[in-house]
Amino acid sequence: MKTNRDTVKFFGLDPINIVQSPKGGFFQDVALRSSGKNDWQTPPELFEILNNHFHFECDVTASHENRLCNKYFTEEHSCLGNSNWTPMNYMNPPYGRNIRFFIEKAYQQYTDKGHATVALLPVRTGTKWFHNYIYNKADILFLKGRVWFYDNQGRLPNASPFDSMIVSWGIDLKGLEEKL
Repeated sequence: MKTNRDTVKFFGLDPINIVQSPKGGFFQDVALRSSGKNDWQTPPELFEILNNHFHFECDVTASHENRLCNKYFTEEHSCLGNSNWTPMNYMNPPYGRNIRFFIEKAYQQYTDKGHATVALLPVRTGTKWFHNYIYNKADILFLKGRVWFYDNQGRLPNASPFDSMIVSWGIDLKGLEEKL
């Protein structure tokens, strides 16, 4: 990956996190900003509220270590492709550049099969995936404050560097805001 030193100098950004897109533009990859990881576990207290409200059947973006439902997909057995999701799904996808594939799949599961998905996502209202699969196509609840994610050692020492939202396809978010 290339970095644009003038962009880095002008904005005062960490050159490690400035990368060039395939189209030639430069951006700061804040999802990987603090550690190089993009697969943080949903905070258990947040998932408990969501699960009590929605009664999830499957965690479609899990690992064996951080699964939140008895049924789950992993990176090895991916939810992408020809997989069949359950009627009520939870998703906290990897927040890297491939997030769009997970969001597109959740949207397709709803439009093609009527399967509902509730997702914890970073707020990225300027992206194509937001406009193609979320805006005017899903319910959105913007979370107040920053989410404190977990890794396999427990809660991280700092809140995420970005705002988060709960997005749902096929199920209403009414009544959830009062619980969060």
